[in-house]
Amino acid sequence: MAFAFAGLLFVWLSALGAAQDAPGDPCNLETPDRIVAVADVHGGYDRLVGILRTAGLIDNRERWAGGRATFVQTGDVLDRGPDSRRAMDLLRRLSGEAPRAGGRVHALLGNHEVMRILGDMRYVSSREYAAFRTVESD
Repeated sequence: MAFAFAGLLFVWLSALGAAQDAPGDPCNLETPDRIVAVADVHGGYDRLVGILRTAGLIDNRERWAGGRATFVQTGDVLDRGPDSRRAMDLLRRLSGEAPRAGGRVHALLGNHEVMRILGDMRYVSSREYAAFRTVESD
């Protein structure tokens, strides 16, 4: 189960990186536009949505509303809370929507993402496992 879970995470992270259509060096965040950074979501989807709304990055339908802003999620989307999957899915969708409005989303790996990739599942809750379960899961 741990390897399947890590595999799903790897696929998600790969897709998120592929969704970045911004030209140039993705590490160059030099911009005259606004940069918003959020850290340590830890499965707190509702709190993440609240922060993004307050910052004007998403609208009431949870669609990109940040225009040319750059949003940086500094890692640790995973673990401790039950809604990591929802938070990851939101970030993945926003990473595709933002470039169409001139914005960018950068989701970085935190130590909890790296822990998952390495198979360290000590902070994963049973509800979090359930969110990733498919018909093929053990």
